[in-house]
Amino acid sequence: MSGNTGDLTGTVYVGTNKYGTTFRSVAAFPEAAQAEVGVVYLGPAGEAKFYSGSADAPWIQVCYPLVTGINSNSTDYAVPSAKAVFTYVNTFAAGLGRLLPAVAAVADLSGVASPMDKDLILVENSGALYRFDAESTATADGDKIVGTGSGRWIKMITATNMTEGNGIKIENNVVSVDYDTTVFTVDETGKITMNPTYIGAINTAIGTAQTTATNAANAAAAAQQTADGALALAGTANTNATQALSDVEGVRGLANSAQEDATQALADAAAAQATANAAIPKLSNAVGTRVALTSSNGTVTESNMTIGGSELGTTAALRENKLATEAAVHAAIDAAVLGDIQGNIDEAVAEATSGKMDKVVSPTAGNLVGMDANGNSTNSGKTVGTGTLASTPSANTLATEAAVAAAVATAKTEAINGAKIFWTEGTDDTNA
Repeated sequence: MSGNTGDLTGTVYVGTNKYGTTFRSVAAFPEAAQAEVGVVYLGPAGEAKFYSGSADAPWIQVCYPLVTGINSNSTDYAVPSAKAVFTYVNTFAAGLGRLLPAVAAVADLSGVASPMDKDLILVENSGALYRFDAESTATADGDKIVGTGSGRWIKMITATNMTEGNGIKIENNVVSVDYDTTVFTVDETGKITMNPTYIGAINTAIGTAQTTATNAANAAAAAQQTADGALALAGTANTNATQALSDVEGVRGLANSAQEDATQALADAAAAQATANAAIPKLSNAVGTRVALTSSNGTVTESNMTIGGSELGTTAALRENKLATEAAVHAAIDAAVLGDIQGNIDEAVAEATSGKMDKVVSPTAGNLVGMDANGNSTNSGKTVGTGTLASTPSANTLATEAAVAAAVATAKTEAINGAKIFWTEGTDDTNA
């Protein structure tokens, strides 16, 4: 080719194909409308195209572009450089690992120059194949693991020889197996299978185990049913205990009312005593046991009447000038009137109490009364608590409404105080 500037002239052959005599260097190939027939256009990266101008194939590829890298995006229409090919092959081989020349002994592994990760090497005297792990720091033992400055040679495969023993026999390159005929059998094809009798024994053992497991499951179900029944009884007992607690509260209310009435009666008696002490003057020269009488003007005089004992006098003389006590009158009535019907009363009482609840056996003071299956009273073992809940809860103490209310009030106070502390710590309002 010759020429000064602009187009170059000459002749280019690719194989036996001759392409034009004019060459033009361009930064980008022109469109067909601007291309000149018979010119070889030299584009970037050494790519060359000849424009023939024909309708079916106006452009003829003379040289493909040169690329410096090979990757998944590479196509059939580019020529890689020698360095690109070397880099690609070297990188690919590094990923697979290289097969290095064999060494004579294991000790020679430490002398292998610049091993790479995944490299393989054969040790001839042992017939073992080793793999290099560049990141391993395992402790070397001179056999399975061989150390180097950085990384380790890891033993992968070793040569093996077949020897007899443990039921294996080798004769004339034939391997025979000694097996237990009670457990295994050999069919006409030489296949070793388990003896059907042995399989039957195994199945029997499995069936027994399954039966045992089923029985255990049934027992567990029965135990669960018993537990459910116990829970139901416990619920009923809890309901009864709640009712008993309500009854106790009712009795307590009546007792408090009676206490108030007694207190008022004592006050009234004290007031009456004070009034009597002030109104009735003490008699002088009085005879003991005689009854004092008051006159119309309010003065007190001593009568000749005395108060009798617990029984009426047996004669008229003994009953003269005596006032009968209620006890004496009742005793006389009982003896004269009620004596004949006492037997009938006792019989009626016995009939009325027949079939009624017995007294509690082995009672404990303060314990609530329970009921057994026959309707008789029993010692429930439960007591009524005080006005506050105990620090150690007991399943045998029923809480009073006062104790529960006090505990709820305490819990509310603690919760409110805790909320106040949280709000004080979590807000910028100093008045919180």
